[in-house]
This record gives sequence, structure tokens and C-alpha cells, in this order.
Amino acid sequence: MIKRMSRFIVLCSAGLWCHTASAASLDGTTSIPSSIYYQPTQYTSFVSGDSALGYVAFRNGFAVPAGGVVTIGTLLPVAGQINLNTTGQITLASDLILASGASFAAGGGTIDGQGNAVFLSDNLTLPAGSALAFASNTIVDGCGHELVLANGAPGAQLYVNGPAGTTLTLRNMVLRGVSDYSGGAHAITFGANPNQTLELENVVIDLGGNFTFVGGNLSIRGDVMVVGAYTSVQNGLMAIGGHSFIYQAANDCTINSDSTLAFDLYSIFNYQPSDGSATHLVFANGTARLLLNQATLFTPRAIGLQLTKGHLIVENTTTLGSDYPITPGVPIVFDERIIQMGDGTNANEFTVTYLAGAQLQLNATMLRNSNRS
Repeated sequence: MIKRMSRFIVLCSAGLWCHTASAASLDGTTSIPSSIYYQPTQYTSFVSGDSALGYVAFRNGFAVPAGGVVTIGTLLPVAGQINLNTTGQITLASDLILASGASFAAGGGTIDGQGNAVFLSDNLTLPAGSALAFASNTIVDGCGHELVLANGAPGAQLYVNGPAGTTLTLRNMVLRGVSDYSGGAHAITFGANPNQTLELENVVIDLGGNFTFVGGNLSIRGDVMVVGAYTSVQNGLMAIGGHSFIYQAANDCTINSDSTLAFDLYSIFNYQPSDGSATHLVFANGTARLLLNQATLFTPRAIGLQLTKGHLIVENTTTLGSDYPITPGVPIVFDERIIQMGDGTNANEFTVTYLAGAQLQLNATMLRNSNRS
């Protein structure tokens, strides 16, 4: 792609075979050299049903009319602002590369990925009040950059809203600003169709506040870490606290083979699915890991948590907590809704590893070992 771009820039600067676009649809798929469309200003001539395919160079972005659908399959990075006018949609005919400094206009819109990927060449911030919806299987590859969801009332949202079974994959990025917003909105949300999934692969989730995951499945691949520490002043003293990742979906959170879901310093994993099931935290096998580094795993006593097949790694002083009422002088009698490792079968053995100096403390809950060994 770099060699292709270099050749393109040289030829265009020489004025040899690139030209500005004048038609609505842009067809850059015919034989070179007659097929290079170079658009130096934001392209606003699209109408619904148009397309931009092949060697099309948007140097200052493009606009899709409200309610319109435009197919994008350019082989060159898109620079500038993409304006989907809130209700516009782009359907990807190939992978989409966003150049450094590319952006989406306020209001958002829809990306129908069709299994293709959006690659970031730089950090990308979605403006507050914008909902970027994904209407089919789509990959957003941060290539090591940040995807920032700006806070607001509401803040920016990622919206998985395709047919049943749709998956949005976020990978190789820092996902920053994830939180709940005033009025009950969430930074990540799902449409009404069943079995839609957010898949995270090698992602750091930087919580901007407490965040509630509702509506869909969550799939973990590679290394995924949740960070949520913050400082505050209480009674004139500096205090450190942590934001909560609240899992309320009545669907599975699956940690896949050779993958780790980690909660870092002071962050809280609050497991309380809306259907009250204790089995939605799923480990593919013994190479699927949950790492708690001075973090808290909390589950209400009305739900509990069943841990099977996987591997818990404890680092520093980590807490397992619940809301069981404790009254001084009154004996605690726990019911069956506790945190349980294993289920008495060999196939579902659950392993716990304590790193050097680690401690596991229980706060109003009980940890039961039902492993056979």
C-alpha cells in the first residue's frame, strides 16, 4: 500500500494521469492510467445508490446524504472528514483505510461492513452525541491507536445493529472513554436482533466512568485489559477508586482459548446478568484466563458465579465481593449463591494461580472449591 501511495503521489504531482471527479459515482476500477480520481475538497455529490470504487483518492473526506446508501471500495486511504449526516450509510466493498487525521462528523451514521475492516492510521475520536452503527460483520483495527468515545449527554456510542449473529470486532487498540451516560445511554449498545456480539481482540478498555454492558454477547481474544482507576479528594485527602464494568447482558461473556481478560488496579468486574444466571462467564478451556490485579470481582448473592474449565490469576491484593448483609455479632449463613470453582467433574476443573505476594480477600461472600482435585 505504501509503494502504491508513493507512486500515486508522484504521478499526481507530475500531472500525468490523475483527475478530479465530476460525476456522482466514482469508478476507479478501469485500466490505469485513466482511472485515478483525485478529489481535493470534500466530495458532496453522492446521491443514494452511488459508489466510489478502485483508485479513488478522497483528500478531504466525503458526505453521504441523510437516509442515503453509498458503496465505498477505494483502494487509497481516506483523509479528511466523513459526514454520514446521522442517517446515511456506507457499505464497504473492501477494507477502508482512514488516513492520519481522518474523522467522522457529529451525528454519526451507519457502516455496513460486509465482513471488511476499517483500519486506523491515527487516533480517532467520535464526537459526543454521535452513534456509529454497524449493520453487518465489521472489523475496526486500531493498528495500535486509540478509538476515543467523547463524553457528553449522551456521549459517543458504538451501536451493533445488524441481523441476528452480527459481530463487531475491535482489535489492536485502546478504547478510551467507555462509560454510561446521563439518561441511561451506554457507550456500547446493541440492536434488537438476537445473538449479536462485540468481540475484543488485544484491546485496552479505558473506562471513563461506570459502564454497563447490556444486550449482546462479549467475546475475548488475545489480551484484553480493563483499566478504571481514578483519584478523588475526600475530606481533604487524596483517595483512589475504581470504575465498574457491569456485566448485565443475559448472554455469554466468552474468554476464548489462549486469551486473557484482565482487570487492572482498582477496577471492578461487577457480574450481574439480567437473567440471574451464574454461568454466563464462559472459559473455553484451561488456557482461557481471568486476571485480577488488585481489582474486585463482585456478584450479588442473588446470582453468584460458577467458574469452570478456565484459570484465575490473582495479582497483588484482590477482592471477591458480594452484598451479603453482615451484622456484627450475628453468624453468617451463606446460601448456595456464591462463587464456586469447578462443579465436581474432571472436565470442568478450574485453576487458581497466585502470583508472588498475591492475596485473595473475601468481602461478604464465600469461595467454594468444587474441583475434584
